Amino acid sequence: MTGSATSESKSNEYIPQLEKMLDASLAHVPTLGWTDATLRAGAQSLGVSPSLATLAPGGPMDLVTHWMRRATLEMSRQMRTMPLRAMRPSEIIRTAIRVRLELQTPYLNNWHEAMAMGALPFNLPTTTNELFFMIDEMWALAGDTSTQMDWYTKRGTLLAVYAATEVYMLTDKSEGLS
Repeated sequence: MTGSATSESKSNEYIPQLEKMLDASLAHVPTLGWTDATLRAGAQSLGVSPSLATLAPGGPMDLVTHWMRRATLEMSRQMRTMPLRAMRPSEIIRTAIRVRLELQTPYLNNWHEAMAMGALPFNLPTTTNELFFMIDEMWALAGDTSTQMDWYTKRGTLLAVYAATEVYMLTDKSEGLS
């Protein structure tokens, strides 16, 4: 029977292995890109069969999503070590954007692949969810408690600024970014 508690608990057994494989795969992204080969290399680096890569039903998009969530959580962790109470909200937002983009630097040469995958119609809901999670976390760090229309305005505006900065970063050949 599909969707039963038994089948759900069996699929949940694989989540720790999937997480380990995705984490291990990230080390291979700079050389192999956001590909099935990267997932297989991640599995092999754990000393397990490359067929473990099939635990990621979304294939490389699962790796992209995994990285996006991990990067947002790491950005939040780093930000919480800073004196946020002494900073203005605009400083917090600017710093959060910088920290999040710096986390992306090791994957910069291949990030266009991730962006292209995320923009595919069947991946847009997942991409949108991860982007809004990131943006909402940035505003939470800044102490935003808005509940009216400005909640949407602030998040929409920050998303536009972040996306434009990320796209610019892809073409920036400054030292440390090329």
